[in-house]
Amino acid sequence: MAGNLLVTSIGAKVPLLRAARNALTRVDPAARLVGADLDGQCIGRWFVDVFWKTPPLEALAPYEMVEFCRRHEVRWLIPTRDAELPVFSRWVEEDGIDLPRVLVPSSRTAELCGDKLRFARALADRAPVIPTWDVLPERPPERFPADRWVVKERRGAGSRRIYLDVARETAREVASGFSSPVFQPYVSGAEYSVDLYLSDKGEPWGCVVRRREVVVDGESQVTVIVSHPDAEKCAMEVAAAVGLRGCGVVQLLEDEEGRLFVVECNPRFGGATTLSVAAGLDVFFWFLRESEDPDFRPGEFVRGRPGLRQVRHKCDFIVEPSQ
Repeated sequence: MAGNLLVTSIGAKVPLLRAARNALTRVDPAARLVGADLDGQCIGRWFVDVFWKTPPLEALAPYEMVEFCRRHEVRWLIPTRDAELPVFSRWVEEDGIDLPRVLVPSSRTAELCGDKLRFARALADRAPVIPTWDVLPERPPERFPADRWVVKERRGAGSRRIYLDVARETAREVASGFSSPVFQPYVSGAEYSVDLYLSDKGEPWGCVVRRREVVVDGESQVTVIVSHPDAEKCAMEVAAAVGLRGCGVVQLLEDEEGRLFVVECNPRFGGATTLSVAAGLDVFFWFLRESEDPDFRPGEFVRGRPGLRQVRHKCDFIVEPSQ
């Protein structure tokens, strides 16, 4: 089972890299962790064994990826950025590029989850998704009478381009600065991230619900595991509807009346998913093992410990001089 693991767009994703290394070492203690990023001075380069400064994704030719992986004996590939998912999926599914085993959804799933309007329309009859429009409705829907709005980019942008709880006129004004805006009624309530893993055959192997207690720029800085069977059920229904395989994160809101609403589904490892890994959702290890043995099955999943909390913070890392 000799081979190394490549993680792309590593940036400053140090907890993710540590979780990946932990899983890799358990599969093959001699394997090396390889990291790639277009920023040659990114923090993550200090936490991998081999670093590759890549060109921008749109300029990265498939043959460059194949050649790098061949030269560095890369057996597994884990992309971490939304924009990479449909590209790598398309290379494998449509172009027949001989990549290592990639932890990536199908191109259909990647494109569906990456388009907020398509996602909401596709799941409208299967899950309680928040209604989404590309043109601001003349009046608020009956279920959301407050006439307060959320404005986002239709594709990508993450939490960098989003306006929350704005009045109708403000929504119109800010939307003029978007390339392709979408509008959603604003829902106030508790925020949940549901981390899950489905096998290549669509079998659910594990699911952990986290309540987001402190959120900065769209990412959980303090998050705690909770017991919420309804959130689990809802997230699994979303995963099935979009055809998710591998790891994913379903974002939910729960209003004051206890109604759950689906915000989005990210078909990749989440920024705070490391808490769920610590609680037993062994997504990287499962991916590595399943890719080598299609008959692999983990033991019975024991749900994470309610009350287990993760606090994200900056930490100094001392690097010894090279010998």
